[in-house]
Formats: sequence, structure tokens, C-alpha cells
Amino acid sequence: MDHWMISSITWTIGLLLHEIKLLLYYQQEEYDFIRFWKWFSPKIFTILPPSFFIISLLGILVLAIRDFFNFAQLFSVTIFIIMGGCFVVIFARELKEPTKKKISYTLRIKRMILVLLILNIIAFVYSPNKIGAFAPHNGVLFPYTMLIIWGLLFLVAPVLFLLASTLLYPFEVFIQKVYLLYAARKMKKIKPIVVGITGSYGKTSTKYILTHLLSGQKKVLATPKSYNTLMGISKAINTSLEKKHEIFIVEMGAYKIGEIKQICKLVQPQLATITAIGPQHLERFGSLDKIVEAKYEIISSLSPGGKAIFNADDPNTELYIKRTKNNKIILISSSNKSKADLCVDQMSGTSRGFVFEIIDNKTDRKYYCTTSLLGRHNVTNIMIALAIAIELKVDIAHAIEKIKSLKPIPHRLQLVKTSEGVNILDDAYNSNPLGAKNALDTLAFFEDGKKILVTPGLIELGQSEELENHRIGNYAAKICDLVLLVGEDETKRIKYIFQGLVDNGMDTDKIIIIPTINEAFTFLNECTSYGDTVLLLNDLPDTFSN
Repeated sequence: MDHWMISSITWTIGLLLHEIKLLLYYQQEEYDFIRFWKWFSPKIFTILPPSFFIISLLGILVLAIRDFFNFAQLFSVTIFIIMGGCFVVIFARELKEPTKKKISYTLRIKRMILVLLILNIIAFVYSPNKIGAFAPHNGVLFPYTMLIIWGLLFLVAPVLFLLASTLLYPFEVFIQKVYLLYAARKMKKIKPIVVGITGSYGKTSTKYILTHLLSGQKKVLATPKSYNTLMGISKAINTSLEKKHEIFIVEMGAYKIGEIKQICKLVQPQLATITAIGPQHLERFGSLDKIVEAKYEIISSLSPGGKAIFNADDPNTELYIKRTKNNKIILISSSNKSKADLCVDQMSGTSRGFVFEIIDNKTDRKYYCTTSLLGRHNVTNIMIALAIAIELKVDIAHAIEKIKSLKPIPHRLQLVKTSEGVNILDDAYNSNPLGAKNALDTLAFFEDGKKILVTPGLIELGQSEELENHRIGNYAAKICDLVLLVGEDETKRIKYIFQGLVDNGMDTDKIIIIPTINEAFTFLNECTSYGDTVLLLNDLPDTFSN
């Protein structure tokens, strides 16, 4: 085998391993290359590990020594093979490093990896001959030219993503159409009662709560995890929906107007709810009015006779009611609003959960409830789920009893106690202002030990990001004994929270900026003791970790 071919293989494998790690972030951005590039471009020289640059510089140095001693060309090839082998080891280790989200090796990702492999092979195997056309193989400049061009491939690897995506686009469109067609046929065949859930936040929690309340009385399928896009929901239908399922609970997410309408066209919900509206993903939508419009698509897609469940505590509810003319409207409230069909009275919270009374204004009956779920917003989520359960003919006494056995939802104000007796309030998936305030209120319930906040701040809030992060800092200063801000000093959201903390009187020696969440955990292991409570508020998806 040609020696340059051997070096090409090692470099090809090394680049592919680097690309697979980057594909995690590409997948998190839903294969939107423009958004992915906006994330990647500021990190173009930092995304690669320092060892990559050290080995590259050592390679250049050794090549210079080769020229000085006039070694044979085989020496240069050997250097390239060693460097490629080192890159394979480096990027294989990087790929094994823990991340908050793991890459999902879907068929689409596998197709991307295959096309990237082919592109890598073309780039590395054929480049020596092409380079040799203007820098002869036996010349002094040839290995340096090779090293620069091959190294640049690692720096601009995402450009190959764009090329691979472009090549795969016609095939992906075809596959999506087949998936949607099959899912639509399956929905028409099984005809489950569909409950649609959307909102800026509270979607996943409400879905889990409703599934629990219905269990034991109805055969239910809920979209798994955070499968809330058109293709994710199609996959859930194609792989999991069966004839036995009476009810299909569908969580619907959106980043732009029209996406929820597409989902509703597929699943055709008979009941729908908007949990709450807020500035979550404001950066993508551009304005709060567009978020309201996008979320309302779930109601406008209801057929006449469908039922709309609204949170009366949301400031947009009156607007929704005025627009909803052909559907039955059910209102819930967690603040004892008399106009609501179901409302909460006599609510009190502790570090162990909430005790409250539910008033059914239709029947004037009252129900005593307890839940171990933390956070006032979860009481609202419970009320929405209860209203839907009642509309689905579930016995209210059964549903009330099921509320008692609700388990904490992972990473959504989930309380975990360490072996050292430290309370961890895991709210890692929360990144909205209201949820952050509720999480801090929950932290305040813990009376023993220090109260510690660990957060990198709130993201995707557009123009309100400065204001909301400043507010969170201001509010946290009243509750926390210590705040760990995760990120670099120059990160804007870190500066906003820091200023909010200081403006409300927190000493700067109680505010610690730590570059990564792993370093924050190491620090916590050293500074926490029995009875302390740590709130992990939005540890961010990996795309925002730097």
C-alpha cells in the first residue's frame, strides 16, 4: 500500500471522529446549518483541543529538521502517519467525554456519517496528487503544503456538513414524506383521542402529569422525552402507536410560525392546551407576538366541538378566549380566580411539596390535594392535566388520588439527596424566567444549611436576555448564600446576573465565576456540607456550554 495512502487513512479516521462529535451540536440545532455555524464560527480556533495544535506544530518542527538533515521523503510520510494516529487517539477520547446530551444515532445521522466518510476519503486520498501538481512530491514545499491543507480540513470541518446535507437533501425530503404518509395512515386507522400540549414552558411536565393521572383508567401513549417536532412525533406514531391506545398525548414545540399547524394537520387533536406564554426562544421567534401566534395554532387547528384548556393566570388568556369561538373552553387557575372552572385555594408549599385545595366551580365541590412535586408552576401543570383528565371522563376522585403519587420529573426541580446529606435541586432543563423564579422560591423553602445557586444564566431570550438575567440575579441575592456562575468572565449573561446580584446587595466574595459545570461540581464537593441545598438552574445544552 502506498505510504501516502496509509497516512490518508489515519487522517480520515481522525477527522471523522472530530466530525461525529460536532454532529451532536448539529443535531441539537435540528440540522439548521446557519444556526449551527453561528454557534461554531466564534469557536473555530477553540473547538479543537490544544493537543491538536501542539502536534501540528511539532510536525512542522520535525519537517524542518528533516530539511536541515536532508532526510528521505519516507521520513515525511512517517511523520504524517504518526500525526494521523495521534489525531485518532485525541478525537476518540474527545468523543468519549461525557456531555449533557448524547448524539442520537438516527438513520439520518448514520447517513450523514457515511457521506462525511466518503468526502473525507476524497479530500485526503486525492489531495496528494492534486497538491503535487503545483508542489512536486520530491520538493521541499510538498509536505508543508499537505500539512496546511489537511489541517485546515479539521478547522473548517462543518463546511463538509453543509456539503453532505446538500447532497442528502433530496433523499431526506423523500424519506420525510414517506414517514409522514405512513404516520398519517396509521392515525386514520387507529383514530385515538389526541390531546395536544404546547406552550413556552411546562409542556413536558404537563404531559408526564397527565399520563400519570390517566394511568389505570385509560390506555395511553405519550410522545417520549422531548419528541415535539413533526418528525419526532411521526417517529413516535410509526414505532409506538398501537390499536390498544385510546388516547395519544402529543407535546408540540415550535421555533417558528407554522410548525405547530403542520403537527396538528398530522395528529388532529380533539383537546388542546397552551400551558403558558413567555420569552422562551424569543431569539428565534423575534417577538412575543409571534410566539403567541405560533402557540395559538394548536387551538385554531381544533375542529368545531374540540375543547381548549387555558391557564387563566396567563396574561394572554383573554386574547385566546376572544379568538376561540367554535370550541368549548375550560379555564384553570392556581390563584383562586372565581371565573375559572377549576381553581386552587389554600395553597402552601414546603421543601417537601405542596398542599392545596381544588375547587370545582361547576359542582361547588372541593378536593384536598398533596403533591411531592416542587415549584409553584407544577401546581398549575397539575391543574391543566386534571382539567384534561376530567374532560376525558376520568373519575375526578381517582385523578386526585393519583396526584399524591406523582414522581419528580427528571431535571425539572427534581430533588436528589447525596450520600453526604446535601440536597440537590436539579432544574437543569429549566431556562425560562418564570420557572427560574419558582425554582429560587423552592430553594428558599430549605431552612437548614447554605443555599447555593449554580447557573450559567438564561438563554435564547433575544433582546430581553439582559433584563431577565439581571432580574434573576437580583432575586437570587435575596435567597442565596453563595452563587456559582458557570461560564467565562466575558459571557454576557454572566455579567447580567452578576450585576443583578451586586445591585441587590450580595457581596462579590459570595459570587464565584467558574468556567465549566464540571469544575463547579468539583468546587461544590469541597465547599458543601450536610444540610446544604444546591440549585442547578439551567446547566444548558452542550451547544451553549462555551
